[in-house]
Amino acid sequence: MAPSTRLLRAVLPAALFLSCVQYVDLGEPVDPATAADHALERLEMLESFRFSLSFHSDTPFALGADMTGTWQSPDREYWKGAWTRAGERTGFEMVGAGDVQYRMEDGEWEREPRGVETRVMDQVEQLLHGKRKELVGQEGDVYRYEFSPWLPVLDPARTRTFRATLELDARNGLPLGISCVDSSGEVSWDAGFSRFNRAGRVSVPFVVRQEAVLALGGRACCGTRRRAEAILRRRMAELGWEFRLSRRWCRTVLQLGQDITRSQVEMALAPGKVEVWEAERVEGGTGTPGEVVMVGGDAAFRVRLLRLAGTNGDFEASLEQELLPEPAVSLSFEEPSALDVGPGRLLVLVLDGEGLDAVGPVTGPVVRFRRLDSRQRFAVLAAQANHAPMPVGFVVTDWR
Repeated sequence: MAPSTRLLRAVLPAALFLSCVQYVDLGEPVDPATAADHALERLEMLESFRFSLSFHSDTPFALGADMTGTWQSPDREYWKGAWTRAGERTGFEMVGAGDVQYRMEDGEWEREPRGVETRVMDQVEQLLHGKRKELVGQEGDVYRYEFSPWLPVLDPARTRTFRATLELDARNGLPLGISCVDSSGEVSWDAGFSRFNRAGRVSVPFVVRQEAVLALGGRACCGTRRRAEAILRRRMAELGWEFRLSRRWCRTVLQLGQDITRSQVEMALAPGKVEVWEAERVEGGTGTPGEVVMVGGDAAFRVRLLRLAGTNGDFEASLEQELLPEPAVSLSFEEPSALDVGPGRLLVLVLDGEGLDAVGPVTGPVVRFRRLDSRQRFAVLAAQANHAPMPVGFVVTDWR
């Protein structure tokens, strides 16, 4: 055997061991007197970690679970394991993200509101929060604490006496394990944490709730279609929609992972050229073609467009809908002087040539529009305003 090969075989086991015992520096010294009270805060500072969770009870009937999973910042979790109840064992697989969770049923993912069953932090906090934790010893780089928890799943009536042990890494304050058992030894709960910052990513399933087949709203080349699709992707991502955009038989196919109304989707498919004009109100339809627009669908409210104050890219749009009697789209201009208008003039919001709302003179760099034709329009308009308009819009040819 060559010397280099012998050296590799001698060094490799040690290298593999060191790669599994990665030290995580969270930038602050660990105070053993208070470290146990900040264990979950330390976990939340990580990018990811692996966890295991199990509990078992023999009375009044056999109940238990054995689970493993991955937590990824800020709130994605993957769970896999099995439940045991009255002698029957049932496997499960779940993913949690945001306000929803996905459960594997008969080989397909089912979407549902998220519960505590896919929130490992919440489950651990039930044990740790508000409990006095006593430091009882240290072994090497591990602090050991004891405390008296309450386990609502296994002891809802609080008739049992539990004792728990919490182990922390003395170098960074991260929890390594929690072990709980009642005085009779019939009920237990255990959790373990490992692979800090090395647990990998959690993939969120995509469950198709709606599908729309799209066609271009006008004649265009392939390059124009690609540009329109790229802008549409950015627009829907800003809206926070779960979606997939693909090509099928020379058609663009939009798949949605949540319930969005067709009218709101069609709003998002428009070219999305957002403009703010200085204008004056006029009576009747006087003026050359293209200069006069109707505002808010009101035939009696017409304005003549005089000066373009700004369009996509000249302002940042945001949706205001909290603590207000009605929502508003707020446009913050990079050049506040663009909103200076003459006496008796208006600022008019125009989308793809249609007048949506008009307001009087404003002070400062922000103008707010509130009177749109539907509540759905506000969020879509903000997303359109923050990106370049599409060279051509899309129309829905099939919806299901």
